[in-house]
Amino acid sequence: MACFFGHAWKGLKCEKCGKTRDIEKLIKSNDQKALSDVAFYDRDANIRGLAIRNLSDQKGLIRVAMSGIEQNVLLCTEATKKITDQEALTYLAQHHKYSETRIAAAKNLTDKNLAEKVFAEIALNDVIHYTGKEAVNELTNQKLLTDIANNARHSEVREAARKKLG
Repeated sequence: MACFFGHAWKGLKCEKCGKTRDIEKLIKSNDQKALSDVAFYDRDANIRGLAIRNLSDQKGLIRVAMSGIEQNVLLCTEATKKITDQEALTYLAQHHKYSETRIAAAKNLTDKNLAEKVFAEIALNDVIHYTGKEAVNELTNQKLLTDIANNARHSEVREAARKKLG
């Protein structure tokens, strides 16, 4: 899709002439390619968030989730929650730079053993204690919880693991 003059869109704005398009009309049109472009390129995080909420195209969601550079943690995580592609979720769970996005990916994995490993690694090592506590809440493996209760980086995470163990 191009603007009236045939230029390419970059989010809701034409790269060349500066013409803008209406996000509500775009959402109603359900143009997944255009929504994907807005979710990826638009400068306004609120507009990107609206586009992500209305995006169902897996390739577009994966593109947004994997970018991490121009996006923020909330947008990457929101896109990840909608992804069903197991290969992409595995990659995101193991390699994404945001722990919140890694947790969201692990929650959607069908390979529960891999998900448990991801949760345990985050609980043990994450620099942010509340993310580690969220990962503990997802764990069911008693051996991993015991390891976290003894060795987690943050005392709050160790305590959460102890509580979960009983």
